[in-house]
Amino acid sequence: MEMRNEYPRPQFVRENWIRLNGEWEFEFDDKADGETRGLQNGKTTLNGKIIVPFSYQYEASGIGDRNIHKCVWYRRTFLLESAEKRALLCFNGADYVTDVWINGYHVLTHTGAYSPFTKDITPYVGKGENVIVVRCVNDFDLSLPRGKQSWTGEQFACWYYPNTGIWQSVWIEFFGDDCINAYSIMPDIDKGEIYGEIETLYGIADEFEITVTRNDLLVNKTHVALRGKTGKYTLDMYDRNTLGKLALWWPENPLLYNAELVLYKDGKRVDYARTRF
Repeated sequence: MEMRNEYPRPQFVRENWIRLNGEWEFEFDDKADGETRGLQNGKTTLNGKIIVPFSYQYEASGIGDRNIHKCVWYRRTFLLESAEKRALLCFNGADYVTDVWINGYHVLTHTGAYSPFTKDITPYVGKGENVIVVRCVNDFDLSLPRGKQSWTGEQFACWYYPNTGIWQSVWIEFFGDDCINAYSIMPDIDKGEIYGEIETLYGIADEFEITVTRNDLLVNKTHVALRGKTGKYTLDMYDRNTLGKLALWWPENPLLYNAELVLYKDGKRVDYARTRF
């Protein structure tokens, strides 16, 4: 059963990706001895099922258990048709301390419930079947930032129950030798420009290109050389199609600009993504 099939990050879309939402193996680890039992090696079948990205507290997960379980484990397999591209594992959110193993190798630890996180897992995967194991620990320590989440396991001044474990989408996307790690698009209305900065993951790419369109018509594009991992750009937004500067958004005309972001290395495209602003 597959759930949440849409691309999970619509404001920054890569074209080549596979979803990991849907049914995973799942297990409560109330004795916190899962690692001692070797669950991290991916060879042990877990004793339950869950629908990711819903936490076990909710019926949509297929479990709906409102009891407190401080440690939970997840396991599933996934297929890679090719090993030619680099693979970036992406989580939109998991609560609270998350450890991930790929084919028995520990690849990351992330602390925090609300921020997305990624990891290049290329060295740990291969063509064919691979296995991912995730452990989430949420010990309800009062010193941890919880937002409106209660430390009691019951509703408190909000309509939802506390979450533990994966509660946002998980997926893998693919890129070449380098990829866009962060970017910004800032408007300067007075000058009729946008400007920003690009940061790459490895500093291998040597050129960045941004192309802006509106209503499928080209507004402008520019290339900038990268120095190390970063580069800055400025783009004149004079719209030759409407003979004006910066077509501003307002409720009666809620159209957006589209932007294509491309990285190059020695003239070869190594990463591509699109966004809207």
